[in-house]
Amino acid sequence: MLGNGNTLHNCGSGARVREITPAGEVVWDLTFSSGTYLGRTTPIDDLYAFAP
Repeated sequence: MLGNGNTLHNCGSGARVREITPAGEVVWDLTFSSGTYLGRTTPIDDLYAFAP
């Protein structure tokens, strides 16, 4: 579960990542090209924290 109460779904063999609200509403849906696999998804609170 994410900090905002939503859930992150990773469909690895389908190369798809979705964020879903507790009510079942899809917030965003990302699909990669065919032939791509996802191994693991890790939510990151702030990408700017990695910037030099």
